[in-house]
Formats: sequence, C-alpha cells, structure tokens
Amino acid sequence: MADGSFRADLFYRLQDLAVSLPALRARSDLSAFVAAELTALTPPGAPALHLDPDALAQLTAYDWPGNYRQLHSVLRTLAVFHPDGGVVTAAALPSLSSQGHAPLTVPASRAAPSAAPLQASLRSVSDLHIAEAIARHRGSLSAAARELGVHRSTLYRWNTRQRPRPDGAGQHRAEPH
Repeated sequence: MADGSFRADLFYRLQDLAVSLPALRARSDLSAFVAAELTALTPPGAPALHLDPDALAQLTAYDWPGNYRQLHSVLRTLAVFHPDGGVVTAAALPSLSSQGHAPLTVPASRAAPSAAPLQASLRSVSDLHIAEAIARHRGSLSAAARELGVHRSTLYRWNTRQRPRPDGAGQHRAEPH
C-alpha cells in the first residue's frame, strides 16, 4: 500500500473478510479429498482414473507447500497423461520436490508406435488430446469443447495457434537441444 500499488480503501474493506483455510496437510480427509479431486478432473463420459494405494499414500504424505493449487496441478497432469483411465501407480507420479515437477513418461498407449519411453511436455500431450477430440467431432470445436470441459473460445485460440501464418510470426519455435 505504501508504494501505491494497492488502494488503501479497498484494503480496509477486505480486511473485514478474514477466511482461515487449513493447509492440505492438516486435513483429516485428505485421501478422500484427493480421490474426489481426481474424479472431478476426469471429463464427463471418460473412463475413471484411480490412484493405487501406494500412489495415494505418497500424495497424502507430501507436505504440499503450494497447497491446493499444487495438488490440483499434479492431479490435472495425471488426468492429461492418462486419458484412457485406469490406475495410477506411485511410479507414474511426478517428482514432488520444491524445484517443481519432473516430466512424466507418456503411457505406452499414447506414445507413437515406434517410440521408446517418451518424455513429453504437458503442452504436447494436451495438444494431442485436443486434436483427437476435434477429430472425433469432425472439426466441431463447440462439440470438442463440451467433451473436454473447456470453453469453445479456448479451442478457437488453440486452433489459431496451430495454424501456421504465412509470415511465420507468432509461431512457437522449437528450442535447440
């Protein structure tokens, strides 16, 4: 407030609304909460994704310094990497460290037929998942968006990003190895 980046009158209005949320590690129902969050991240009509007991124990034992957002990010990543449902083992969990998440190995069912275990970014797996949904709906971005549980404008932006521009501007460039 002293540097003028936040309005003082707004600060005093907001200070009356104090919300105390316990840390994830303090929840007595963390196992049930993790399972419910993973279920909520599964698109409607998609096969169920479950955690095996060891994976669930590893997630509930973690301290979660990033609290809910960090947990949500890990579970969302698992849902993207396992679109065909099934059981997630502890070996399939990303590395939970303060440095961030290590890349996950794409399940063999999603990898290219001749590929060895493939390290992929979340963006590339997400792009593949979106492209498959659009193909299933014969190019209907609205129908694909409903299936994926996103707003259709998200797919319109994605589609624009995928189309090469004649001048080459705005395209994502591969980084040198």
